[in-house]
Amino acid sequence: MDAPVAVLEAFARNSCNVLMLAAWSPTGQEAGQVDLALQVARYSVDSEFGWSALYGSMLVGLPDRVEPVQLGTKDVVPQDEIKEEYRPYGLWFAIGLIALAIVGLVGALIRRRRLRKIRRYVEAELRAQEPEGSSSEPESNIE
Repeated sequence: MDAPVAVLEAFARNSCNVLMLAAWSPTGQEAGQVDLALQVARYSVDSEFGWSALYGSMLVGLPDRVEPVQLGTKDVVPQDEIKEEYRPYGLWFAIGLIALAIVGLVGALIRRRRLRKIRRYVEAELRAQEPEGSSSEPESNIE
């Protein structure tokens, strides 16, 4: 942010009414922040219901506006920078899911290969135990 800003907010905390006025400006523009803070305070006092109308919202004074802007505290949306912070988590989650799917697929292939090997071994054992004259196919109970 490269311009001064002032914010007035009213809220209740531990059964007490709190009125908070804050102002900020970049270095070298301190006079602008004081003027904006006074503008926001005057606007609140001169309004029909005073600062008591601010519960659940706040007044924001900007240097390019004649009157402060009233914003609901529930209407303020996250800035792009904040939303961007969570993007890598989604990416890592997707990579983790893909990795788990690959591990599961490799495990299934290894089990299938092992079962085939065991089946061939059992069939070979059964054939070795058969008398030489018998030519019937061995029955395997392993699936």
